[in-house]
Amino acid sequence: MNQIYKKLSRQVFGDKHAVPLDLRVSSVSALYSGIVLIVLALTSLSLGLPASPLVLLGLGGVCIGMYVVARIGDDRLPQNRALLAIPLLLLIGAALAYLWIQNAGTSGGAHYFFFLAACATCVLLRGIWKFTAVVALLGLVAVLIWLEHSTPGLVRPHVDDTQRFLDILISFVLALVFFVWIISTITRNYAESHRLLENIRLHYSEDLALAKQLQKRIYRHREFDAVKERYDLALAHIPAGELSGDLYELSELGSGRSRRLRVLLADARGHGSNASLTAMLIKSEWANLDHAKLGPAKALKALNDRCCKHYDDAVSFSAVIADLHARKLVFASAGHDLQYLLSDDATNPGESTQLASSGPPIGILEGQRYGESVHKLNAGDRLLLFTDALSEELDEHGEPLGPRWFLDDARILARPSGQFLDRLLAEFAARRGRQLDALGNTDDLTVLVVGHRG
Repeated sequence: MNQIYKKLSRQVFGDKHAVPLDLRVSSVSALYSGIVLIVLALTSLSLGLPASPLVLLGLGGVCIGMYVVARIGDDRLPQNRALLAIPLLLLIGAALAYLWIQNAGTSGGAHYFFFLAACATCVLLRGIWKFTAVVALLGLVAVLIWLEHSTPGLVRPHVDDTQRFLDILISFVLALVFFVWIISTITRNYAESHRLLENIRLHYSEDLALAKQLQKRIYRHREFDAVKERYDLALAHIPAGELSGDLYELSELGSGRSRRLRVLLADARGHGSNASLTAMLIKSEWANLDHAKLGPAKALKALNDRCCKHYDDAVSFSAVIADLHARKLVFASAGHDLQYLLSDDATNPGESTQLASSGPPIGILEGQRYGESVHKLNAGDRLLLFTDALSEELDEHGEPLGPRWFLDDARILARPSGQFLDRLLAEFAARRGRQLDALGNTDDLTVLVVGHRG
C-alpha cells in the first residue's frame, strides 16, 4: 500500500519525493498563508493602510520558510509530521490578531481569514489537537472582540470610508480567492487520484479474473464425474469472494476389496488472495505426495512435514482426510472443526457420529503425529464434511449459527446426497436471512456429502 501511495503521489503532484498527506497539507497551507501575508503587506504598503508591512512580511517569510523546510527536508522531519501544522497555525493566529488590532477590528477584513484558519485547523489536525486548536481559535476571537469593546482605543480605526471599503473589499476578495484556490486544488487532486485508483482497480480486477480462471483450472477434477457415477456424492463450493481458500480432492485408490474413495478437505488460514495462494500450494504439495500408500493419519503427517519444511510457518491450514471403504470409514483430522457421519439406521435415522480432530492444523509443528478413527459404514450412511463457514457465519440476528442446526435437521433432510445438500443449503440461507444466490458469506463455504450408492 505504501508503494501504491508513493506512485500516486508522484503522478498526481509530480514530486521527487512522495510525502504523507498531513505533511503535504501543512506545507501547502504554509505556502498559501505566506503568499497571502506578503500580498497583504504589499497592499498595505501601496495603499497606505494602517497595518505594518514589515510585520506581515516577516510572518509571511516565516511561513514560506516552513514550506521550504517541508519540501526539501522531509526525511529529517519528526515522525509525526502533522506537528508542522502547530507552529503554522500559531503564526496565522498571530498575524490575524495583529491585523485585527491594526485594521479596525470588526469593521475591517481580518474576520474573513479567521474562517479560513478554522478550515485549515480542521484539515491539518486530528483528535485532541483539532479540538484544542478550534477552542483556542474561538477563544482568540472572543478575546479580540472583548478588547475592542472594553478598550476601543486599542484598535486603530479606518481614516475614512474609502479606506474601510478598500480594506473590506481587498480582504474579502483575497480570502475568497484563497478559499476557491484551496478547494479547486483539493478537487483536482482528488479527481486525479480517483482516476489513478480506478486504473489500479481495473488492473487488479483483470489480474483477479485471471487468477480465478487459473484456480478453476487447477482445482478441476478429471475423475470427478467418474467418482459421482460410483458414489452418491454431492458438493457445494461457494467462495466468499472471487478466490477461495478452501480445497477439496477426491481420488479412488486401490482395487478389488481394498478399493476406497479418499477425500481431502482443507481450509487455508485467512481469506482472499492470500488464502487462495495457500490453497494452490496445498494442491501442489498434495499432488507431489505419494499418499496412496499411506493411511489418512500418516498422509496428514507427511503433508504437514512437507509444508513445515518448505514454508516454515507461512502456510497453515486445517484439513481432514477420509477413506470410504466398502464397509468402513477411516478418518483423520488436523485442526478441523467436528465433522459428522450420519447414520441411515432404520431404528434411529439421522443419528450422527462426531469425527473429531486429532492434532493441530497443518504447518504449525514439524514432526506432529495424527491419530485416526475407524467407523462402521452402512449402505445408506452419509459422510458430511464442511468448512467452518457452515457453523460460524452469523444468522439474521447477528449470532453464530453453531453446529447443531444442521444436525437437528438431518433427521428430516432428504436423501440421496444431492437432495440432502440442496435442503441443507436452503436451510442455511433461510437461517441467515439471505437468498441462496446472494449469501454474502465472510468466509469460503465448502460442503461435501458422500456415501455408497444403493
